[in-house]
Amino acid sequence: MNKQDSIQELFVLQQEIMKNVPGGDTPELMAHQITCGLG
Repeated sequence: MNKQDSIQELFVLQQEIMKNVPGGDTPELMAHQITCGLG
């Protein structure tokens, strides 16, 4: 698995979490956290 695939997997996982957790973090914040996490 290359890095791009890993990023896509993370994005899909985050989207699934957002659907299942009412009042969760905003997509913008989640994206920011992912970006910072990948450095």
